[in-house]
Amino acid sequence: MSESNVLGTVASTAARQITVHVKPDEHVLEARIGQLVALDTSKDDGGFLVGLVDRLTSGTAALSPPDAESDILLETECNLAYVTLVGRVNKEANKFYASFVHSPAIGAQCKMIIGKDLEDLTEMMSVGICIGRHSRFPEYKAYIDADHFFQRHAAILGSTGAGKSWTVAALIEKMNRLKSGNCIVFDLHGEYKTLERARHLRIPGPSELASNSGDMLWLPYWLLNGVELQSMFIDSSEFSAHNQIAKFNLAVLSHKPDEATLDSPVPFSMYGVTDDLRVLNEQMVRGVNKEKKGPYHGDFTRLLTRMDAKLTDARLGFMMNAPDYSLGDIVAKLMDFSTASVRVIDFSQVPSDILPIVVSLVARLVYDVNFWTKPEQRHPLAFICDEAHVYLSRRQDKNPVEKRAAAMFDRIAKEGRKYGVSLVVVSQRPSDLSATILSQCNNLLVMRMSNRDDLSTVAARVPSGLDSLLDALPVLDVGEAVVLGDAVALPSRIMINPPLTPPASETVDLWSEWSRQTDEPNFEAAIDKMQRR
Repeated sequence: MSESNVLGTVASTAARQITVHVKPDEHVLEARIGQLVALDTSKDDGGFLVGLVDRLTSGTAALSPPDAESDILLETECNLAYVTLVGRVNKEANKFYASFVHSPAIGAQCKMIIGKDLEDLTEMMSVGICIGRHSRFPEYKAYIDADHFFQRHAAILGSTGAGKSWTVAALIEKMNRLKSGNCIVFDLHGEYKTLERARHLRIPGPSELASNSGDMLWLPYWLLNGVELQSMFIDSSEFSAHNQIAKFNLAVLSHKPDEATLDSPVPFSMYGVTDDLRVLNEQMVRGVNKEKKGPYHGDFTRLLTRMDAKLTDARLGFMMNAPDYSLGDIVAKLMDFSTASVRVIDFSQVPSDILPIVVSLVARLVYDVNFWTKPEQRHPLAFICDEAHVYLSRRQDKNPVEKRAAAMFDRIAKEGRKYGVSLVVVSQRPSDLSATILSQCNNLLVMRMSNRDDLSTVAARVPSGLDSLLDALPVLDVGEAVVLGDAVALPSRIMINPPLTPPASETVDLWSEWSRQTDEPNFEAAIDKMQRR
């Protein structure tokens, strides 16, 4: 390290927080918030500790007195830099470690890492894939360890328009270059329909039920397990819910093969189930002098009404009137990565009231297949959960459908790593996300946000001492992010490289659009699409 880069000397030290006495004044002018610094240690490997300038002050400060027995602090005019330790460099091994054991001694030199020193450090930490450039030092590329990013779950967070979708698109483009990448994107609004070299699947809407296009993804009701079926049809708040659950389960089992369980994904007739329940609901039994109502007479009236409504609802045709596909056909469409590394599933036609259970059904199906695959044949995959707050809510008043969805993804977040299943959670409202899922995301890529609740949620997941990075969140540029976690050597503020093919989520320039002459809109065509949906 060059002697001309000296920032000052260590005035006080704690576990991770270091105070540096900066002298002379001109060095304060050279330092900046986010500046990387090197601190001498007593190690013999020629290495040094790496820190991040978190705060700079100039003025009167209280320093420790020379007499250890005195409790009077000495005040002096000085400049102070507050530094957070983030790792160490082993010069002999020429390697950076995001950990350290020894803190610098009082009086140790603190030097700014700039120029050739910064270049050497950047190259030392250049592990993985390049996703952009450092905001403060744009001449240097920013890397993430892709193994750690996907292996230990990740969250991409930021307000609408901050650049989350193009970050996802950029990651997917890099994945597409791999020999056998494996990723499923849950696309709620059709934003990723422009992605190239991806297999695009979509849940058919009411106007497409007669079609048998190869890009349609039918999800027949018999894929649902017992609890999911109950959440679809049974209202647990009804007085007779316990009877409904018991008889509903028995009726489902009676229409499945003998060796099947309530959770087995095998075809059965839901119409047969309704017929069985209708018999019980209308049953009359012999009394002393005349017939009387059976033990379950009238208990299933509301349940049957709900079942009849859903079985005939065209919006649910993709589930209730699906073609006669086998489980193998459906799994192959979802999980065959030999023809396309990335499968994008468009859920835009799914009604919002059952969206959580439909998304979690796909996730559970894929996860269960991977779980039961022999370890030596198992191929790892990642779920990219766009707009995750919609179906992974942390609300206490979740309905049964939302609870089942959250429970499934909670399981993947906690156990998926062992079976090669990873989550990348994408959301504009981290404060609405399941706390369990967010706590399992060991990597955060946080873009611009200003909502107080969202900022506090992110702050709770960030190590102490990195306040300066979080303070920058409201003023980040579009496409700029703070990256923290196992996938990066240092917490960094970076500008993400835009994808070659941007997603269909570009922000509309309203004033510019209003300023140009346009054709008359075709409301009839829009109305037709709306009615058919």
